[in-house]
Amino acid sequence: MIGKVVVSVASILLIVGVAIGVVAFINKNGDANLSPQMKAVQGICQSTSDKASCVKTLEPVKSDDPNKLIKAFMLATKDALTTSSNFTGQTEVNMGSSISPNNKAVLDYCKRVFMYALEDLATIIQEMGEDLNQIGSKIDQLKQWLIGVYNYQTDCLDDIEEDDLRKTIGEGIANSKILTTNAIDIFHNVVSAMANLNNKVDDFKNMTGGIPTPDNKGAPPVVDESPVADPDGPARRLLEDIDETGIPTWVTGADRKLMARARRGRRGGRRGGRIRATFVVAKDGSGQFKTVQQAVDACPENNPGRCIIYIKAGIYREQV
Repeated sequence: MIGKVVVSVASILLIVGVAIGVVAFINKNGDANLSPQMKAVQGICQSTSDKASCVKTLEPVKSDDPNKLIKAFMLATKDALTTSSNFTGQTEVNMGSSISPNNKAVLDYCKRVFMYALEDLATIIQEMGEDLNQIGSKIDQLKQWLIGVYNYQTDCLDDIEEDDLRKTIGEGIANSKILTTNAIDIFHNVVSAMANLNNKVDDFKNMTGGIPTPDNKGAPPVVDESPVADPDGPARRLLEDIDETGIPTWVTGADRKLMARARRGRRGGRRGGRIRATFVVAKDGSGQFKTVQQAVDACPENNPGRCIIYIKAGIYREQV
């Protein structure tokens, strides 16, 4: 019986390992000479949008531990984001006194949102900890914060109206956008699987009464009461869980800053009210859609950015 239990748990570990591409990796070229480190790198990067960039980022990391590799990737993303932030500031300096008031305003805004992005990314790295199997219920919030880091970069570009300046900034921040997109892919596929691994093994232990080992044979099973990721989806979020600003406590830092720009929650800056809507809903036909559901349906699936729907005043009798 003990042998069967051990084999079953080993199977769970193997299945999840195969799913995240770390335990087992099949080289398309049939090359069996890959080092353990490169197998782990290839496994982590195989689900990313830009695999070549991902592999190049992780190649110098001398480890085959997924925890260390993913942490290193996040630190590399932070470095790239810092470079993009510095590039934006230097571009403003290079333009000198000839810079137009509008360009100065948008570049000042870019510097501010990059500061927000760096703050949120630093929080993500801190909250990740050393063992991603133990990331637990934080996984959904960290994913949202990471998407917010990407959105800040696109917000900067969206605000630049002059074509030449937009091209210059776009090229200057391209690397941090690529790394952030890859980080989102890694979180969505690899980190989620690693977080759920701990949950599955714990459930299995509960059903079998624990797995005796030479160290704990005969002892009661240890119950880990730390929160784990919900395999069926994110935790339930209640609208009544609000803070002193009137914003729900589960709203991410990125979205709080978006609300601040719209002068909701806490006050925004002088560009606070300027948010470009993706779609406009208007009962009188002055928007792209007349119903909220049509706008929701128009938002693309798996969109890495944010879909913002502006609903003009009116009575909308519909179930969304």
